Amino acid sequence: MKRLLLALPLAACATAEEAPPTGVTLRTVPEKAHVRFEDGTTCTTPCRAEIAEPIGVTIAKAGYEPVRTDVAPSAEAMLFTLVPVGRSQDVEEEALPEL
Repeated sequence: MKRLLLALPLAACATAEEAPPTGVTLRTVPEKAHVRFEDGTTCTTPCRAEIAEPIGVTIAKAGYEPVRTDVAPSAEAMLFTLVPVGRSQDVEEEALPEL
């Protein structure tokens, strides 16, 4: 008698209560920003993360204001435009010497 061994991938065993992970692509302008998920996972943009439920993220790059937000599994891609940290135009104009 021959036996048939059937192997099923673990993802196929997910119940209706457990959503399978979904890929979300995170991009920033400018690129190469550091992304830290609240579970400690990190990546550098552009990057793709597999998430099963909404999770908080912090996106940071030297010289730019950090961004804190939540990422949902339903989002296929997210684009963040980082804002430079620095003096305002008014401060820069006042600091210029008279010619």
